[in-house]
Amino acid sequence: VPYPTPVKEMNVLVGRRAFAAAVSMLLNLEQEKVAPSLSFERAIEILDSSCFSSFLRGVRESGNFLYRGESNVDSPMILDPEPDLLLFETYGNGEAVDFFVCLEERLVSSTSTVRPSNGHIGTPQKGEAEKWGSPVSVWPLESTSTFDYVWPKKSDQFFPGDCNASLAISAGFADALRTGKEVMFRGRFLVLPDEYDTKLRRYFGIRP
Repeated sequence: VPYPTPVKEMNVLVGRRAFAAAVSMLLNLEQEKVAPSLSFERAIEILDSSCFSSFLRGVRESGNFLYRGESNVDSPMILDPEPDLLLFETYGNGEAVDFFVCLEERLVSSTSTVRPSNGHIGTPQKGEAEKWGSPVSVWPLESTSTFDYVWPKKSDQFFPGDCNASLAISAGFADALRTGKEVMFRGRFLVLPDEYDTKLRRYFGIRP
């Protein structure tokens, strides 16, 4: 079987990149359709009525927010993105895929309802969130009766790491925020750009 020529390899690479760009554009357009901008006042109403009380309690106790880096978010809005932790494009390397596949298998056999195939990751470290996009505070909205989550006990991040390392499952959320740990959760969530952090702290009575 003849090896592909450099030209053919380049065409394949360009084709893949073009396809990925097209998919990304469509996802962004879809997000814009289902995620209208909200006023700060409306966002607060949603937090009061629909954010998990255990999540809000953890934020108050720790004094820290959970952040993500997002694109095309310049005002409060509700996001419901497809989970992407098992996709090569998310971290851009096969080791990450292997790690999250391993973590998936481990969590499926555990008591956790959250796993890479249905989860999203946030971090209380704003600087880490900024590596992925504009930093926004994240507020999971009630879609189940309880706020379920997972975080790594021995390191700040899931990856790079050992998928068999010690995990906290739906326990110690305030500790995770206080000690700078990534948190995996599932479901849709409200986001507010970090320019609203001061207003949020004032509203919830959280000291900087």
